[in-house]
Amino acid sequence: MTRSERLGALLLPITLLGLLLFPLAVAGFRWQLWGFGTAFLIMQGQVVLSLATLLLAAVLILLARRQHERAQASRGGWIALMMVLVVALYAVQVHKAKTVPFIHDVTTDTRNPPVFEAVASLRGPGDHGVDYGGEAVASQQRVGYPDLLPLTTDSDPEQAYIRLKAMVQAKGWELVADEPERGHLEAVVTSTLFGFKDDLVIRVQPQGEGARIDMRSASRIGRSDLGANAARLRALREGFAQ
Repeated sequence: MTRSERLGALLLPITLLGLLLFPLAVAGFRWQLWGFGTAFLIMQGQVVLSLATLLLAAVLILLARRQHERAQASRGGWIALMMVLVVALYAVQVHKAKTVPFIHDVTTDTRNPPVFEAVASLRGPGDHGVDYGGEAVASQQRVGYPDLLPLTTDSDPEQAYIRLKAMVQAKGWELVADEPERGHLEAVVTSTLFGFKDDLVIRVQPQGEGARIDMRSASRIGRSDLGANAARLRALREGFAQ
């Protein structure tokens, strides 16, 4: 075997391993074989391995071209392309994390945020607590999400609550507290891929002849939610306004 053929043969299992690390991290976390910290380390390992594989693929392409081995050069090109895509996907997430506030708890009322009650008993030892982070969190939200303000409506509180509850149920979120007499609703949102649990609380109060609606969405794990909680509250606000 030539040097390019040996390198090409070596790269195949390395490439396969690099591609399998992400689904391995997800599956292990969802099946509770390990926590998110371990899953995150596996994903970091995938980035390092992908970069190393990309470098070796470039070497393979150069060797194959010098030896006029078109099949090996093509193999190196395909491997390089796959590794570039893997690294690019992670780069997009890193960029996204830098463009949103580094918080995981978002609310429309930073001075008096709605309180998680039923959700408190659902959080485990490794999860965040349910207490709001105060001004340290609020100041970041005001800069990053200035549009997340209380929602007012001419509808009476009872009708507003009914609409919001219907929206939550239509999205398939798990209702864990339903107290229309208090205007208090809590739900659990499970992400599709990792199965992350985010918690939602909605507070509906009388205001004038209508109602004021405040919401809060918080992740159980992770320091940054990559904007997921803010997007959730925006979607609810926009859906209610329609």
